[in-house]
This record gives sequence, C-alpha cells and structure tokens, in this order.
Amino acid sequence: MKKEEQVKILKSDLQQAVDGKLCMNVTQFANAFGVSRERAVQVLHPLKYLCNGREKLFLISEIANLIYHNLQSNVLGAVN
Repeated sequence: MKKEEQVKILKSDLQQAVDGKLCMNVTQFANAFGVSRERAVQVLHPLKYLCNGREKLFLISEIANLIYHNLQSNVLGAVN
C-alpha cells in the first residue's frame, strides 16, 4: 500500500474518532490511541497547533502524516 493510501486511511480513522472534525486535541488523540495524555503530548510535540482557549487543536492531516512517518521510521530502524 502506498504512503498516500495509508495516510488517507489514518486520516479517515482519526476523523471518525472526532465525529468528522478537521482537528483534534490532546485528550481526543490519547483516547483514540489508548495512550496517556503525557504520551500524547510527547507524540504531538513537533506539530503546530491552533489555540482555542486553553485547548490546543492539531490538524488531523498533520497527525496522520506524523504517525505514518513514525511507523515507517520504527520499522526501518528494526530492520537495520
């Protein structure tokens, strides 16, 4: 499966987790992946975000690209 297809699937799955919205916050990300909020903050740290009061909103398309990149780099790292 090509990168574009995998990112599209990730994006679609993430949007389903937040009822079709374009952005998600740290807590929504943590719930979708079943990780702690602390781990979610670590994963999302390199991304830019929009402020909505105290909430930080991350674009789902950027999250999907980040996850794809992290998955690919871990697999390649294990092979070497």
